[in-house]
Amino acid sequence: MLERKYCSFFIILTIIQLVSGRLNQIQIGQPGSVLEFCGNSAEEHQLQCSPNEVIIIEMADYGDFKDGGCDVSSINRKKERCVVSVIDKLDKICSGKQICRFIPPTTDVIQAYESRNNCPDELKAFRKDLRVIFRCLSVVETPCSPCRDSPFMVDTKRFGDSASLSAFCEDSCPTSVHLVTSQRRQFNLTLLDFGWDSDNSGECDQPFSQVRDGQRKISVCQGGNRRRHHIITSSANSLHIEIIKRKTPYRFLFEYHVFGCKLPPMPANSRVKTTKDGIVIECLTSDHKFELICVGSSWVGMLGDCRAEPKSQTSSSKPISTTATIILVICAAIIIAFVIPTSVLYVVNRRMRRSLQKEYAFAQPCPSNYTKSTTIYTTRPAPCDRMDHNNHIYEMPNYDVIDVPYDHQRRSVMT
Repeated sequence: MLERKYCSFFIILTIIQLVSGRLNQIQIGQPGSVLEFCGNSAEEHQLQCSPNEVIIIEMADYGDFKDGGCDVSSINRKKERCVVSVIDKLDKICSGKQICRFIPPTTDVIQAYESRNNCPDELKAFRKDLRVIFRCLSVVETPCSPCRDSPFMVDTKRFGDSASLSAFCEDSCPTSVHLVTSQRRQFNLTLLDFGWDSDNSGECDQPFSQVRDGQRKISVCQGGNRRRHHIITSSANSLHIEIIKRKTPYRFLFEYHVFGCKLPPMPANSRVKTTKDGIVIECLTSDHKFELICVGSSWVGMLGDCRAEPKSQTSSSKPISTTATIILVICAAIIIAFVIPTSVLYVVNRRMRRSLQKEYAFAQPCPSNYTKSTTIYTTRPAPCDRMDHNNHIYEMPNYDVIDVPYDHQRRSVMT
């Protein structure tokens, strides 16, 4: 009885040691570094990324390397011996997952090596190692529980101009995603198929997704002979992706990239017109136009503002206050009541004086006080042009005319 107890205790202790030893043998690889798995190791290796990230296998080669860390004798080797790519096999194991555990080399890796290498038989006997490089890719995860009746909206204002869509529901629920971006921009949609196999024919057996661009529909297949497939370039600023209900889980990524130019900030009082290569912004308050051409994702050209055309008054003048308005009205009334009549009287008086001056422009010279004349005037003489105090008009008495000799200018010739 005692022996049975000791035997049971020993068995349990052995199991615990084996499990703990197995856990201690798990090797965690770092993204971006070259992971080398030597020979037929029984160690379990783990590739891991952060939440909202998935593993993407960048390189997976299997064979006998010239500079491997597993075999010291290969350091001085000039060339590699029997190395083949098995990235499609590692894609099926790890790509698209957040955590991946495996014991290299897997059966699929060994079978792919045997069928793809063209090495001589004497080289196949060397030990073969596995080299892997992976990276972590940020993804947009679509919610899967509960099943959604409406599509999951992916707006580039929130998720950016480039993103990867992953974690489509791996149950019986159909999934749909609606991509949308700003006006005058388009989508480039690419599929990363992690179920591909380089030995396949590439023919589409059964589509697992359908992409709709307006009235155009494109079926997307899985399990071809290529990892990356360009699906569509949208004709507008939206795309609709629908995942068909499937029986077995299948890992893939949809990568989208937005190209085209966002509509620039529009100036006030303007309108936009679309051209073949860009847009033309027209001002509503003037004749100014600004032509912009879209190059890549940026606008090329000058964009100004659409201010109103300047008028006779300055645009910076402020509204006139009530007090200033009253003062202006009073000043205008004073001008109308006094200044204008005074000016009119002055002008009329001046014109009358000018007309008199023209009428007597040929007046006779005034006689000198010291000039004696025997001429007796019987009528009013013409006014003279001398302006002094002695210049006056007088009437001579009507005396009898004395015959006094005089010359033709009526000056006395008597001595």
